[in-house]
Parts: sequence; C-alpha cells; structure tokens
Amino acid sequence: MRRAFLLPVLTVLLLLPACTDLPQSTSPGVRLAVGGVKAAPPITVMSRNMYLGADIDALIAPGADPRVVIPQALAQLQHNDYVARAQYIAMEIAARQPEAVGLQEVTHYIFDTVAGVQNLDYIDVLQLYLTAMGAHYDVAVRQNNVTLVIPVGAAGINSVTYTDGDAILVRHDIPWSNAAHGHYPTQAELNVGGVTFDNLRGWNAVTLHVNGQDIRFVNTHMEIQAFRAVQEQQARELAAMLEDEPLPTVLVGDFNSAANPSAPAEAKTESYHTLRNAGFADLELRDAHSNDIVTCCHLADLSDVVPTFDQRLDLVLARWGKAGFGGQSDIEIVIGQRFPDHDYFLWPSDHAAVFGKIWPAPGLANN
Repeated sequence: MRRAFLLPVLTVLLLLPACTDLPQSTSPGVRLAVGGVKAAPPITVMSRNMYLGADIDALIAPGADPRVVIPQALAQLQHNDYVARAQYIAMEIAARQPEAVGLQEVTHYIFDTVAGVQNLDYIDVLQLYLTAMGAHYDVAVRQNNVTLVIPVGAAGINSVTYTDGDAILVRHDIPWSNAAHGHYPTQAELNVGGVTFDNLRGWNAVTLHVNGQDIRFVNTHMEIQAFRAVQEQQARELAAMLEDEPLPTVLVGDFNSAANPSAPAEAKTESYHTLRNAGFADLELRDAHSNDIVTCCHLADLSDVVPTFDQRLDLVLARWGKAGFGGQSDIEIVIGQRFPDHDYFLWPSDHAAVFGKIWPAPGLANN
C-alpha cells in the first residue's frame, strides 16, 4: 500500500533508527577508492543530487500534452516519496559527517488543494532528519532557480508551485564565511504546459575554515546534455569565474557531462574537459578502476533493483595551487539500499552520492 501524498514528517521521525549506530550502505551501495597512509585529518565533502521526484523529460518533450504528463508526474512524485528518501540521504550525511555538502535539485513544492495549502520543502525535511540523528548542519547558502506554477485541476489539487534550487550545508562546528551565489549568463529556454521560461541554472559558494586553512567550496548543477551548447557555455562561464580565485578550491556538483569513457556518446560534452583544463583535478581518477565508476541514473520511478547507471556526472574536483594535495586523497560512491519500510523498491535519489576526502599537501595551511 502506498503512502499518503504528504506523510507528516514528525510521524516519520518517530520511526528513525537509533542515531548511535547509523547503517552504512552495502554493496551495491558503496564503491570506495583509497590509497596511502593518512597523516592528518582530511577535508571531507559531499555532492548529492536530491532528485526532484519526477521525470522532467516527459514534461518538456515537444508536443507533450499537459493533461496527460502533469497527472503522470504527480503520481510519480507521490510514488517516489521524498519524505522517505530524505531519511536515507540524512543517514548518508550523518554516517560520514562531511564538513560541507553540495546539494542539487533542492526542491520546494507548494500544493494548493481543496483541503488547503501543503508545503514540501526538501531542505526542511532533510534538516529535521539530520537534527534527529544528532548531525547538525547550517544552511550556509541556498539559491532558488526556476519557479513554475502548474495548473492541475484534478485529484483535489488546484495547482502545484515548483521551485528548483541548489544549496550548501556546512557542519555546525566548521566556521564559514563569504557565502555567494549566482545564475549563469547563458540559460536554456524550456516550455512546460504552454509556459515558456528560462531554466535557470547556477552556482553557490562558501569559504570554509578547516584545519587552519581557508578553502573555497563551490557547488553547481549545469544544464542537461540535450542542451549541449548551453551547458558547455555554462562550464566556460564557471571556469572564467573561478580563474582568479586565490584560495584552494573544491568544486562539486551534477555537471551533466559524462566523465567515464564508456558513457553513451550523447552523454559526453566538453564541459568536463573545460573544467579539467582550468586546473581542476578529478578525485575520482585516483581510483584504479575509475573508468568503471558511474553515478547516474536510476529509472525515473526509482524501481530498478540493479542500478541502471551508465554515466559519471557527479564529480568532486579540486584545484590546490602549486602545493597540490596528497596522493592519499580518495572518494566514496554511495548508491543506496532498499527501503525496508516500503512494499516497493526505491533508491534515495536517481543519482549516487559522492564523498571526497582531501589530504592537502604539508605546509599548505593558511597562516
């Protein structure tokens, strides 16, 4: 039996496992790359696409009938049960305690129904779970991108307001400053339900003060491959923006530019190479099997029992200046696990989470 459309979050929190023994994801949930002896605590970061919950491709397809695709999207959104998925995203974070988390598809839904207005804010739900697990994170910066009001007029729903966004969480004990965000000058134009709009994509950033060092942490979500020219220009704009950044920089996100050689041709764009040519090292290449690493994508209804991944879109990139960073730096890919409290299969998102651990070269700390 499926859950109600908006399950009360406080009820779900009562069902949380004990916070002292958070389960780690198991195979196929973890892909770990390690090397070398760690002489000092690393800087740990995370990138996580939260998944808006429905197949956007069907909505933006040419000639799509809103009377058909909108009810289908709402049914898929209900099936994909973000309130349940958020628990597992929170568990990923709480189990590893990264200093900073870059989130994409940070979605906010407002449902105008015959029974009243209901809100589903992805960050609010995630923060409730994190707090219940004893993992305290500040929302250092949150940027809203595109907002759409979608008429429904069926199933007791008058309309749905959808807002896409990106955000950075910083662990509460880590000092941070200089939060910033912006949209790329170049955007794709979309049409949903007869409404044409710029599909705003952007970046956000914050300076972390970790282990005596200042580090610029940047999070982004670039346009999909179907709008290749737009995405590749966004990558050039991002590289230009970061060109003169004096601090060591960690860049995370969903770049929508496949980095694995085995990816389908249509998934590969020049964006990945643009950022590599701008001096950003790819932590995932430190795995001897990096050509096989993939992070996307599950089926839109998250029902695939064996992950259907064929692309590496979610990256942790680092540019550390002349000193570089230690060869023992590594990554962890967390795909997820079956939800034990559902009678159907779900994953936490349609992407994997990516954790990066960076050991800066000795002597790099700011004085």
